[in-house]
Amino acid sequence: MDVVTEDISGFFDLNISSSTQSDTTLQNVLDRAAMLGYTTVAVNVTADLDKLETVTSKKKKMRKAAPSAEEAAALTDGFPDPGAITFTAPVCPRTGRRMRVLKRVTLEFTGQGDLSRIGRSTNLKKFDLLAVQPTTQAAFNVACQTLSVDIICVDPASFRGFMLNRKLAGLAARRGVVVELVYAPALSAGSVRRQLLLTALTLTNITNGKNMIISSGACHEHQLRGPHDVPYVAELMGLSPAAAKASVSTLAKSTVIHAVGRNRTGFCMAQLLPDSGESRPGSAGVTPAKKRKTAAC
Repeated sequence: MDVVTEDISGFFDLNISSSTQSDTTLQNVLDRAAMLGYTTVAVNVTADLDKLETVTSKKKKMRKAAPSAEEAAALTDGFPDPGAITFTAPVCPRTGRRMRVLKRVTLEFTGQGDLSRIGRSTNLKKFDLLAVQPTTQAAFNVACQTLSVDIICVDPASFRGFMLNRKLAGLAARRGVVVELVYAPALSAGSVRRQLLLTALTLTNITNGKNMIISSGACHEHQLRGPHDVPYVAELMGLSPAAAKASVSTLAKSTVIHAVGRNRTGFCMAQLLPDSGESRPGSAGVTPAKKRKTAAC
């Protein structure tokens, strides 16, 4: 991940779908995001972990029939390849600088597959952000407790019946993993909008409105809302004004820094260190007491 964390600032939308609608393109959506004032966005590709074909099964099929050179070259670990996502980072009119565009993968899973594949995958390590979307209670528990990811994306349709308690929410927060809700699907269907609000209120009651980011999940440029409008949507979901603003700024920034740590070292700092300020040699900008409180996941 070629991300300079000291240079990350502004507003974030960490979920723009790479599967755009037929009458638009991914580039149109990115251009719209830059015009609205976003400085960092993430292009998301979604895959079903339970349906992904493993390399072993691919090799078995290739042994039965002689593969072509193209098929042999295309043999991967079964996960999406971030190199297939192409775009040109647009210039933000308000800053005059190019918008930072990250690549993200979201894995839907039920919790019954081989989760060790996530850590072994070469393709997944090429993505800037790693998210999961649990579809069962067991998967949600595993995501909060043990999975080394950056984001837990909550689908209101699958969230029905989930038992969420403060202990689970606290485990995810201490490991630096944030919970994400997307608003784009709720812009058109009333039933989806009601389910989203119910899910959001459930989450905010358990988490006290902390550790939650709000993303668009947009697959069309008209589904994007400006970074000054999204906090009002977040307040409708039960977040406080401060938490609503943080969901598209400081908390989203912490998520990106968390991903940098996970990709580079295998560990991630659950505490966002200050960007500036005088620090003594070896203190990394924090006092020894704060160092002891910093959690690694």
